Amino acid sequence: MSASKCPKCDHTQFEVIKVAVSGADRPVNFVQCAKCGSVVGVWYDYEMILMMNRILGTLNNKSRYS
Repeated sequence: MSASKCPKCDHTQFEVIKVAVSGADRPVNFVQCAKCGSVVGVWYDYEMILMMNRILGTLNNKSRYS
């Protein structure tokens, strides 16, 4: 399997940085090239927390009716 490469400089190491984006109510995690800073992905970690809370709520409701 080949290593992932930056589309701008072909570097193979990446980093995640938290950035305040205007218009967003929470910071956003950018996955960027560790060498040139070119952004290759974005992930919103709060979405995972919201999804986990929804699943937990569903499981709690099901256990009440079992």
